[in-house]
Amino acid sequence: MSDRIDIRAGAPEVADAARDRVVHAAERAIAARGVFHWALAGGSTPKAAYARLAALPPRVIDWTRVRVWFGDERCVPPDHAESNFRMAADTLLSRVPLPSSNIHRIQAELGPAAAPSYESLLAATFPHAAPSFDLVLLGLGVDGHTASLFSTADFPPDPARLAISVVAPPGYSIRPRISLTHHALARARAAVFLVTGHEKRDTLARVLQPSSDQDRSLPASIIASTCHARWIVDRDASDHER
Repeated sequence: MSDRIDIRAGAPEVADAARDRVVHAAERAIAARGVFHWALAGGSTPKAAYARLAALPPRVIDWTRVRVWFGDERCVPPDHAESNFRMAADTLLSRVPLPSSNIHRIQAELGPAAAPSYESLLAATFPHAAPSFDLVLLGLGVDGHTASLFSTADFPPDPARLAISVVAPPGYSIRPRISLTHHALARARAAVFLVTGHEKRDTLARVLQPSSDQDRSLPASIIASTCHARWIVDRDASDHER
């Protein structure tokens, strides 16, 4: 497991490492298949990574060969302050030479109907095989959720289900969500969790070193083990220094 964990000094260094991971994944995918399918995450650490990507010279990544997807979205309009799409658009997508036709946002303003709509889009894009993202970025909630998968109830048994409508637990400002399923995430060629902050330390320890069935049933635990994920974390989130 240790070779899958990259511990950095702080959140800025995690964002730097995430930027570099995206660049590397894009180079490899474009060289091998001519296209880079990338699923984005929301949150402050991905936001910082996106800003760093936008600051790179345009030639570093061939943006015309990048296809952008989203791991989850709140059921709000795309210009809403809490929209993952808006955050990504403001920090990255509008600042690089990426064709608008290559941006596949979740139309979460449609509510639950957005899930089958996104499934159809995925099926049309990958007509001969199950979707296989080249890179998926993921976060970790203090409750153990990732994307917008909050419990095993959000894990449909049908492998054909690629996106689902989810209601987040009480306490979240916007509860209706759309999320990629574990089936869609598990097919990624690479999955990277970005985790920062001392408030995530206990949860991260439970996911990386589960000691109970409850730990192993955390959505992040299931996704991490299924995807053979890698982790980029800061010292505040890691118990490495204990």
